[in-house]
Amino acid sequence: MHAATDDEVDRAGRDQFPNDFNRMVDGVEKAGHIVGGALVGLKKDSWSRLCSFTHTGYQQIGARLTPEGLGYDYQDGEILQALEWADGITLMSLMAFAGLTANETLANEALEYLVPVVQLAGEVESEVAT
Repeated sequence: MHAATDDEVDRAGRDQFPNDFNRMVDGVEKAGHIVGGALVGLKKDSWSRLCSFTHTGYQQIGARLTPEGLGYDYQDGEILQALEWADGITLMSLMAFAGLTANETLANEALEYLVPVVQLAGEVESEVAT
């Protein structure tokens, strides 16, 4: 029912996290807590961009360079994309929690909210890419 083994949980408690994030994402989905490849899809669509923002990559630096010098120049679509990602991961976490507590009603309600978030995120991704 759970995605991590007891050994993996013990290592995480000592800040020894696995290097293979893809394996972790696959494990969560295979455990049945997230349905339909939503987490894998979210990671595929957003991960490299989020890493660039987080680890001082081009996405972070480029958005701070303006014709006048340093500042903020995030496009509305980029801001919306970040908010949609946060909404999506929050709702997927809620679904996983609902699965752990066998609360099918909560899982279904979270899924109802998640579907339009994922659809909107795909539309925003297309707009930002153009």
